[in-house]
Amino acid sequence: MKKTLSILYFVIGLLFASAAHAEDGAAIFKSKCTTCHSIGKGTVVGPDLKGVNKKYDEAWLKSWISHSQTKVKEGDEKAIAVFNKFNKIPMPNQDLNDAELTSLIAYLKSESEAPVAAAPVAAAQPVIPPAAFDNPNTDPTTIFWYLGVGIVGFLLLSMFWGVGVAIRKLLLALDKANAEIKQLKEIAKS
Repeated sequence: MKKTLSILYFVIGLLFASAAHAEDGAAIFKSKCTTCHSIGKGTVVGPDLKGVNKKYDEAWLKSWISHSQTKVKEGDEKAIAVFNKFNKIPMPNQDLNDAELTSLIAYLKSESEAPVAAAPVAAAQPVIPPAAFDNPNTDPTTIFWYLGVGIVGFLLLSMFWGVGVAIRKLLLALDKANAEIKQLKEIAKS
C-alpha cells in the first residue's frame, strides 16, 4: 500500500513539474522565439516547431538552440540541412541555461501534442527576417552604437578644436600685451 502511494505521489509530482516546465517554456517561447517560429501555424522565417521533439532528440535541440551556427560549422548534417532549407538565415544563439532549455522543449512538446482548435484565418503579415546576428556589424543595434559614438566623437573634436582656437587667440593677445608692456617700460626708462 505504501509503495503504491509513493508511486502515485511520484507520478503526480512529475505531472506538476512537467506543467510548470511548460509554463516557463511558454514565456521563453513568447519572448525569444515567436519572431521567427510558430507551433502548428506554418513556417515564418524559421521552421514551424510542431513536433520538433519527435524529429530531433533533446540533447541535439538544446545544442542547436544554444549554438546553431557552431553546429553548422562543425558539419552536423541535421544542422546544415535546417540552415540550408531556411535560406541560410542563421538562427541567433539563445543564452538559456539547461533548465530553461528543458522548459522550452517541454513547452514545444506539450503544444505539439495539444489538439488544434479551429481558428479564423488572418491575413498574412509580412515578416522581416532578422539580421545575421553572428556578424555584429550588421546588427541594427551595433550600427546605431557606431553612429552614436561617431557623432559624440565629432562633437568632442569640434569642441576641442574651438577651445584650441580660443587658447591660441588668448596667447596671441597676451604676447601682444607683453610686447606693449615692454615698449611702455622702455619708453618710461628713456
